Amino acid sequence: MMWTRKELRLTDRLRKDGTESWVEVTRMVKSLDQAAHAQSDEARNPPSFGSIIFLTALLPIIGLIMGAVWLSQPRYRSAGGALLAISVVFMFIWCAILFR
Repeated sequence: MMWTRKELRLTDRLRKDGTESWVEVTRMVKSLDQAAHAQSDEARNPPSFGSIIFLTALLPIIGLIMGAVWLSQPRYRSAGGALLAISVVFMFIWCAILFR
């Protein structure tokens, strides 16, 4: 806790309860950093994660529009129906994820 609050200097020495030996903070920095990151509540997603989520939510909407357009064309009617069905399924999945 002292490490995360930046109350320790690298020249300080620490001793674990029940032991006799003292260890410099410089030797423990790596393990203290790992412990601090494990306890932090910060999100570990990359900065581009929000745009990826937005694009995957946008794909079913685009599929609905394209499916409706293709349904109006006799040549692509079966592909339009399939695209509409897939888009509706993905919309239900997104609603289940977002509104649980």
